[in-house]
Amino acid sequence: MADLGPDYRVCVKPDTERRRWQILTPDASWMLPEGLCVPNDVEVSLARCFAHRPVGAVAVRVSDRFVFLRFDHGLGDAFVMMEILAAFTGNQPHPDGFGEPRPTVDTRHPVPEAIVRSIVGNPGQHMRVVRNGLQALRSRQAIRSGEQSNNPAGIDSAQEKVASEATPSSLDPGAVQSVVVRSAGDFLEDLKELRGQIGRDRITIAALLAHRITDAFAVEIPRLADTVGVVVDLRRCLPPGRGTLSNVNAVAAVPFTADPATFGTAYTAAVNAPTLPARLGMALARARLHARLGKVATTAATVGPVGLSISDLTRHPTAAKLAWTSQPGDGGHTFGIALPPGGPNSIAVAVTQVGAEMNLTATFYSNCVESDAVRRALQSALTITTQRTGRT
Repeated sequence: MADLGPDYRVCVKPDTERRRWQILTPDASWMLPEGLCVPNDVEVSLARCFAHRPVGAVAVRVSDRFVFLRFDHGLGDAFVMMEILAAFTGNQPHPDGFGEPRPTVDTRHPVPEAIVRSIVGNPGQHMRVVRNGLQALRSRQAIRSGEQSNNPAGIDSAQEKVASEATPSSLDPGAVQSVVVRSAGDFLEDLKELRGQIGRDRITIAALLAHRITDAFAVEIPRLADTVGVVVDLRRCLPPGRGTLSNVNAVAAVPFTADPATFGTAYTAAVNAPTLPARLGMALARARLHARLGKVATTAATVGPVGLSISDLTRHPTAAKLAWTSQPGDGGHTFGIALPPGGPNSIAVAVTQVGAEMNLTATFYSNCVESDAVRRALQSALTITTQRTGRT
């Protein structure tokens, strides 16, 4: 894989301070240490892999009937991760490492391409985004000067206070914990039946599952944020035929409501918004500017609402290339993905599927979020009995 070059990502070492990353040659250090992964305890293995800092951007260990992969998210998003996982689980070796068909990587600038294409197709909506952004900027400047606030110090002082209260241990990778819950084999059929009761034209399966997950967390964690972040793959915004293994994900904010149909409408609008590439571009520019100015991000706060993000990989195109020791539907398939939480006060949920079985993996900082509450929420989301009403 590394021999194919940097466009395939595997041979590079991500560095947030440089535009040109170091090229590495895989060696024995790219193996996860023996004993780090415990096949009989996947959650412990995920936590250990998360805390492990390998030399390369990818590290792997095959133990018993499990494949464990430690992946630097700076390398790329789910596409490159799934492609590498498929190669390790494949039955037939391939000369170039990747499984067939080899992934398409014909652009090094996917975000600018996606932005230009989305602007050309929807200029009016992008103009509104620009106007709203300028209005928000003027509002923040006015608040800082005390012209529109009874608090002369402005809102930024409150954010700085929250950031200062964050404990240093909150950012310790060793405090990260994952909880993995697997559904029954008939869960997907129950979910489809529930969707039929709500109305197939009112909510998608993905939106319904996101609603159940958010509703369940709202019951167990009362200080859950009012919106849920949904990770969206922006490759659909690239010109036809263009592909990449780099990070091309944006997070769409969906307001949570107890009514599934209302949530479904908001979900569909948010994840299909044509302005997502432009918003991603602005966020990346803002992050780079803050890094150059030496500003400290305030996402390390351990107080305030708990943020929830959901990454649904159930329809990932590479999933069909994964090889399993038994056929989907036989039961016992564990497909856990520990995604990095946005901060100590955040929960990242990954949704995977093998046959009709759903796997939910929630990753969070155990010193900020109660693990038992997380487990109860995941189990509740995967158990369809009566309609829940966690929040109005």
